[in-house]
Amino acid sequence: MESAGIRSFRELANELSAGMQHRNRPAVKTFLIDVRTPPHQTTQDFLRQGLSHASPRRRITVGPLPDSPTVYRARLGKLTMWVDTTDESFWEIHTLDDTATVQSILGSWVAQSPGVEYAWFPQELLQQAAESGEFVGFGLRYTREFFADEPETADALSMRVAGTRARTALVELQRQAAFERTSALSMVRVRDPLSGPGSLAGERITSSLSAQGRITSRGESFERHRAFLRFCAHLYRAKCNEAKAFLGSGRFDESGEGLSGPLRIDLRTPIDDLVDFCGRLFSGGEPFRLWGFPERRGNDLVVAPTYDRVSGEALTIEVASKEMRLYLGPRVPGSFVLRLVSLLQHHHDQRVTFPVRLP
Repeated sequence: MESAGIRSFRELANELSAGMQHRNRPAVKTFLIDVRTPPHQTTQDFLRQGLSHASPRRRITVGPLPDSPTVYRARLGKLTMWVDTTDESFWEIHTLDDTATVQSILGSWVAQSPGVEYAWFPQELLQQAAESGEFVGFGLRYTREFFADEPETADALSMRVAGTRARTALVELQRQAAFERTSALSMVRVRDPLSGPGSLAGERITSSLSAQGRITSRGESFERHRAFLRFCAHLYRAKCNEAKAFLGSGRFDESGEGLSGPLRIDLRTPIDDLVDFCGRLFSGGEPFRLWGFPERRGNDLVVAPTYDRVSGEALTIEVASKEMRLYLGPRVPGSFVLRLVSLLQHHHDQRVTFPVRLP
């Protein structure tokens, strides 16, 4: 394989830059992985064991690049991924291989690995990323299958639009009453992001960001791809910090008195069957990954002591027909809020927005 002789991150960047320029093969893509719990074993063993469980029929080998020991080459049969663990809490997984195959493997790996999760981008962050360059495409993806009694009859919408009139098309679609609930933004595509003053010059690129933190690029330079990646990662981190620093709850406020109020999420579309909705939400299953013990406290209130399988932290969630209230506690990461909002947008109502704090 071509990748066998790669020894350093610079050589890897050159290989990925070359791959980005071949239109007859998948573009370079990077999956941003939020690592909430450090592995108990070595990173190499953690990756090898996790990927083996996620893809048991493939021969798995994992090893660091000789001159870049925090970057690992993972081979899964004919597939190759490069896992950059330089930032211990925010890994980057690069690949040139088929998107669907790689995403299926990583999806299984994430689902089976406590403390590991995609970096979820709610629509607010996708829209901010779209402002970084010329907006030339978007994807919509929504399904009520998770909450529906009969999944095959659930409302669903999936489409992609590309072109210079993408923004106009998106506005027109989301104005339609038929798509008011279901037009959840799942991907944005940007031509020449970060091309303003001080940017890298002379190298064209078109990049996409998905709601699950996947950045895909075609163009002339992996460095341009990585600059957009870092920009998106900054948006994600800043929103996580906002959730934790300014919207945190379950702890003493800055004056040292009392407890700050819960985070309130407007569900927009009222829930018809509150008990059934909560039973599914707190089942522990994918994609929400929440274990809960919902208890009905009235005609329009369910209270659920909850365990987040990703962070390993406990919290309390109150659900009413029109809103959800989160009592996070001091150890629940801000990324929990981004993940919950994103999933509600794609499985309940795309108009769900980032929560506000109750007084």
